[in-house]
Amino acid sequence: MTMDVWVSLGGVLVAVLALYAALSRPMKRLEADIGGLRGEVKADIGGLRGEVKADIGGLRSELKADIAALDERVTMVDERLRSVGANVVRLDERVARLDDRVVGVDSRLVRLDDRVAGLDDRVYALAVGLQPRLHRPEGSESRGATGSAG
Repeated sequence: MTMDVWVSLGGVLVAVLALYAALSRPMKRLEADIGGLRGEVKADIGGLRGEVKADIGGLRSELKADIAALDERVTMVDERLRSVGANVVRLDERVARLDDRVVGVDSRLVRLDDRVAGLDDRVYALAVGLQPRLHRPEGSESRGATGSAG
C-alpha cells in the first residue's frame, strides 16, 4: 500500500475517533435522559395504576351498593306481586261465587217469567170469558135475571 493510502486511512481513523469523542458525551447525556424518562414514566404509570385501582375500588363499592338497593327493591316488588296474586285469587273466588249467584238469579227469573206468562194466560182467559158478559146489552141481563126468577 502506498503512503497516500496510509495517510488517507489515518485521516479517516482520526475523523472517526474525533466523531466518537464528540458524540460520546451527547450519547451519555441521552442515555442518562432516557434513563430519567424511564423512571418518570414508570413512576407515572405506577401513579396511574394506583388511581385506576382506587377508581375501580370506588366503582365496585358504588356498584355493590346499587346492587344491594336494587335487590331490596326487587324483593319489595316480589312481595307486592305475591300480595297482588293473593288478592287476585280472592277476587277470582268472589267472582266465581257471584257467577253462581247470577246463575241462581237467572234461573229464578226464568221461573218468574214462566209464572208471569202463566198469569198472563189466565188473565187473558178470564178477560176473554168476561168479555161476552161485558158486551151484552143491558136488557138481556135483566131478562136473564127475571127469567130465572120466574
